[in-house]
Amino acid sequence: MDINKIAKKYEMDVLEDYVKNSEEPEWFAKILWYETFLRFTDYIVLKLTEGSLTTEDCKDELAAREIARQEIAKLNGETYESKQNAKTIDERTTILEVDGLQAVIDQECRVSMLEIGITE
Repeated sequence: MDINKIAKKYEMDVLEDYVKNSEEPEWFAKILWYETFLRFTDYIVLKLTEGSLTTEDCKDELAAREIARQEIAKLNGETYESKQNAKTIDERTTILEVDGLQAVIDQECRVSMLEIGITE
């Protein structure tokens, strides 16, 4: 994954140019660049949440965001646990829909039981 390619898509300077032109220490300039990259691509999370994008539509951006988080942690001397095995937004949405449907079914069963005089 070339994070610079994604950065160019969002009209950002590539990392090397940003660091070269920065007056900050190299490690700090890199952190600033990665944080800026995350801010520029934050809207993707909103689009996923509202359902106007799928994870497949923006898989490169999501992978690049993961790289940015890893690099920020590394530059800060922290460990970073990858979210690769986490559920996608599509999977979480499906789970919420199923849970919501199950809650409605459970409530309907309770109402039916009360109507015929059965209590829990």
